[in-house]
Amino acid sequence: MPNRKIGYIGLGNMGGGMAAHLLSSGYDVVVYDLRPEAVQAQVDRGASAADTLHGRSSLKTKTFARNFDPGFKLALSHKDLGLAAQLAASLGASNMIGSAAYQVQTLAMGKGLGNEDQTATVKIAEETLGVEVRGRDAD
Repeated sequence: MPNRKIGYIGLGNMGGGMAAHLLSSGYDVVVYDLRPEAVQAQVDRGASAADTLHGRSSLKTKTFARNFDPGFKLALSHKDLGLAAQLAASLGASNMIGSAAYQVQTLAMGKGLGNEDQTATVKIAEETLGVEVRGRDAD
């Protein structure tokens, strides 16, 4: 029997609806969002809330603060994602999100960001979109 447990990150207009659909289809859904009210709405529908301590602290202290001093180096994360992609391929398993993350990390490695924190991949998105990600109180 296939694993019916899914982790879902991002519960905005589209993500909240998708998580609700997964729940109504019988999946065991673990959710995460920066907004506690969005998480609570899905918990009220039967989801479990993911531990948010790491996500919140790394966004505030790393990405939004523009602090890319290594906590977990991008080069190590890139290696791990590459191994996960190889394992998924050998098992014939889908790894769509992992493969996309690996591609972004490969671009970041090509830009020489391997010794920075793994959150430095945001620099690739910023370059592509022409924006800079900052917290509201970062200035």
